[in-house]
Amino acid sequence: MRCALVVLLLAVTATGPVAGQAGATVSGRVLSMSTGRPVPGALVALDAGRRTLTDEAGHFVLEGVL
Repeated sequence: MRCALVVLLLAVTATGPVAGQAGATVSGRVLSMSTGRPVPGALVALDAGRRTLTDEAGHFVLEGVL
């Protein structure tokens, strides 16, 4: 069965060149549209090189986004 997902609290924060790190951080939470509950282990991807899985609470973080 396939769950419908929605990404809430998607925040883009510019970090600037701090400690050699450039770009921004994208973070948020993936929740089921039908139940409103967190979706652990969901794949969040911007492209093939920038992807991550959500944690048990549905949270994710992608760093160094240009």
